[in-house]
Amino acid sequence: MKKIVCVLLLFCTVCTLKLFAQDNAKITVKGIVLSQETNLPMPGASIVIKGESKGLSTDSSGSFSIRLDKGKTIAISYVGFDNQELSFSKSQTIVVQLKSTVSSTTDEVVVIGYGTQKKSNVTGAVAKYKND
Repeated sequence: MKKIVCVLLLFCTVCTLKLFAQDNAKITVKGIVLSQETNLPMPGASIVIKGESKGLSTDSSGSFSIRLDKGKTIAISYVGFDNQELSFSKSQTIVVQLKSTVSSTTDEVVVIGYGTQKKSNVTGAVAKYKND
């Protein structure tokens, strides 16, 4: 009987240690995503764990919290901004600044014209160009 109790206790101890070891393999990364140029929060930025289908978006204040395995990489992206990839080995809080890919100066002007309308029905700007 004592032998069975000892084996049971040993089995329970090993199972408990295995559960704790699995929990320690996970880390939590919290942070905020900001625009590098304006230093304003970026709500709706995508955060994805590379190689997995898990991900999330930042909230209205640009904040996020994601749980992932140690050593995994997250990719942070936002339309019109350069993507960033970061790897983590421990839980931490970070501030990520994304750089805009859109140039602040316009080198080209594109003119689009289509259709006809009465001048009184137009709500935007109207310009007439004579080819003289």
